[in-house]
Amino acid sequence: MSREKKRVLVVDDHPLFREGIKALIAPLDEFEVVGEAGECGPAVELAAGLDPHVILMDLSLPDGNGIDALREIRARRPDIGVAVVTMHAKVEVLKKAFAAGASGYMVKESAADRLTDCLRAVCEGHSY
Repeated sequence: MSREKKRVLVVDDHPLFREGIKALIAPLDEFEVVGEAGECGPAVELAAGLDPHVILMDLSLPDGNGIDALREIRARRPDIGVAVVTMHAKVEVLKKAFAAGASGYMVKESAADRLTDCLRAVCEGHSY
């Protein structure tokens, strides 16, 4: 009996970074990338339409602030876990992200295997 894969939406304005995330997730049996966005507006719409279990979300996006998009996603869909994946390592940014509803937070300098840990934690309802 196969388990349902956890659906992941990837939001980052850099196509190469999105491709890298998808390549890291592809071999994992428990997750599948169901969509991607490079801006806040499409991310909010895809979150509503694709019904992901978790969103990997950058904060620096060309059409707005990822924190604001995070708030909007969580207001519309509080059941979706959002893990911030960003270059911002400052504690102030981390606090703002969690205050806006983030379930996880990773800096882009993290080791690739940390991504799996983060996805699992957020999907299980834990903070990361």
